[in-house]
Amino acid sequence: MDTLARQVGETLVARGTAAAISRWGIWRVAGWLGVAALVAYYLGSRYRAQHAVPRLPAPDAGQGVPSPDQERRRVPEFEPHQDESRTLH
Repeated sequence: MDTLARQVGETLVARGTAAAISRWGIWRVAGWLGVAALVAYYLGSRYRAQHAVPRLPAPDAGQGVPSPDQERRRVPEFEPHQDESRTLH
Protein backbone atom coordinates (compact mmCIF):
# COMPACT_ATOMS: atom_id res chain seq x y z
CA MET A 1 0.00 0.00 0.00
CA ASP A 2 1.54 3.26 -1.12
CA THR A 3 0.79 5.97 1.36
CA LEU A 4 2.02 9.53 1.34
CA ALA A 5 4.35 8.90 4.29
CA ARG A 6 5.92 5.91 2.54
CA GLN A 7 6.48 7.89 -0.65
CA VAL A 8 8.01 10.80 1.27
CA GLY A 9 10.26 8.42 3.20
CA GLU A 10 11.46 6.67 0.07
CA THR A 11 12.12 10.02 -1.59
CA LEU A 12 14.12 11.29 1.38
CA VAL A 13 16.17 8.08 1.55
CA ALA A 14 16.85 8.19 -2.18
CA ARG A 15 17.82 11.90 -2.11
CA GLY A 16 19.96 11.41 1.02
CA THR A 17 21.77 8.47 -0.54
CA ALA A 18 22.35 10.35 -3.77
CA ALA A 19 23.65 13.39 -1.85
CA ALA A 20 25.98 11.26 0.27
CA ILE A 21 27.37 9.46 -2.79
CA SER A 22 27.93 12.71 -4.67
CA ARG A 23 29.69 14.25 -1.66
CA TRP A 24 31.83 11.33 -0.36
CA GLY A 25 31.89 8.79 -3.19
CA ILE A 26 30.26 5.45 -3.58
CA TRP A 27 33.02 3.38 -1.92
CA ARG A 28 33.05 5.44 1.27
CA VAL A 29 29.25 5.29 1.54
CA ALA A 30 29.29 1.53 0.86
CA GLY A 31 31.96 1.10 3.54
CA TRP A 32 29.94 2.97 6.14
CA LEU A 33 26.82 1.01 5.23
CA GLY A 34 28.79 -2.23 5.61
CA VAL A 35 30.08 -1.20 9.03
CA ALA A 36 26.58 -0.24 10.10
CA ALA A 37 25.24 -3.61 8.91
CA LEU A 38 27.94 -5.49 10.85
CA VAL A 39 27.20 -3.53 14.03
CA ALA A 40 23.48 -4.16 13.64
CA TYR A 41 24.11 -7.89 13.11
CA TYR A 42 26.36 -8.08 16.18
CA LEU A 43 23.90 -6.25 18.42
CA GLY A 44 20.99 -8.31 17.10
CA SER A 45 22.77 -11.60 17.75
CA ARG A 46 23.63 -10.53 21.32
CA TYR A 47 20.00 -9.52 21.90
CA ARG A 48 18.74 -12.90 20.64
CA ALA A 49 21.25 -14.76 22.82
CA GLN A 50 20.18 -12.88 25.94
CA HIS A 51 16.47 -13.39 25.33
CA ALA A 52 16.64 -16.98 24.17
CA VAL A 53 14.51 -19.55 25.94
CA PRO A 54 16.73 -21.59 28.27
CA ARG A 55 17.06 -25.21 27.32
CA LEU A 56 16.55 -28.11 29.68
CA PRO A 57 19.73 -29.73 30.97
CA ALA A 58 20.78 -33.07 29.55
CA PRO A 59 19.73 -36.10 31.60
CA ASP A 60 22.43 -37.71 33.73
CA ALA A 61 23.92 -40.92 32.38
CA GLY A 62 23.72 -42.59 35.79
CA GLN A 63 19.94 -42.45 36.06
CA GLY A 64 19.41 -45.66 34.15
CA VAL A 65 18.11 -44.13 30.95
CA PRO A 66 18.23 -46.85 28.29
CA SER A 67 20.30 -46.14 25.22
CA PRO A 68 18.55 -46.05 21.86
CA ASP A 69 19.93 -49.50 21.02
CA GLN A 70 18.45 -51.02 24.15
CA GLU A 71 15.12 -49.28 23.89
CA ARG A 72 12.86 -51.31 21.68
CA ARG A 73 9.29 -50.66 20.92
CA ARG A 74 7.09 -53.66 21.25
CA VAL A 75 4.17 -54.36 19.03
CA PRO A 76 1.12 -55.16 21.14
CA GLU A 77 0.12 -58.78 20.97
CA PHE A 78 -3.51 -59.24 20.15
CA GLU A 79 -5.27 -62.15 21.73
CA PRO A 80 -7.75 -63.73 19.35
CA HIS A 81 -11.22 -64.32 20.69
CA GLN A 82 -12.67 -67.79 20.49
CA ASP A 83 -15.61 -66.67 18.36
CA GLU A 84 -13.52 -64.57 16.00
CA SER A 85 -11.63 -65.65 12.97
CA ARG A 86 -9.46 -63.34 10.87
CA THR A 87 -9.55 -63.42 7.12
CA LEU A 88 -7.72 -61.46 4.48
CA HIS A 89 -9.89 -59.56 2.07
